[in-house]
Amino acid sequence: MAPEKVRKSLRRQLGLDENLPTVLIVGGGDGMGGIVEISKSLGVALGTASTTTQMVVVCGNNQEAKASLEKESWGTTVRVNVQGFVENMDEWMKASDALVTKAGPGTIAEASICGLPCMLFSYL
Repeated sequence: MAPEKVRKSLRRQLGLDENLPTVLIVGGGDGMGGIVEISKSLGVALGTASTTTQMVVVCGNNQEAKASLEKESWGTTVRVNVQGFVENMDEWMKASDALVTKAGPGTIAEASICGLPCMLFSYL
């Protein structure tokens, strides 16, 4: 994982709260694997927590998923940042505490290099 100072700095640069635990949800460049359902389910679970958490969802080129998630009401204990396709995935990973992703080898390898724990939800 990235050192704490780097993580906080990246969170500020990316428009995130530097002090909140951060979960990154990724569905690859095409936003596949049920990213909307996974994000909503995780949002519900985080929304019942006693502490505030932030969730970043990278939808890739899936504009329908992005639009759907941007319309969601997430509650008071989860802050959600929805992104489309990003070219700085390494920064998003280094700013996060955990990754929820489809089982794509590129994403898993990049997360491993960053020392980011992964939870897999789908495969191609």
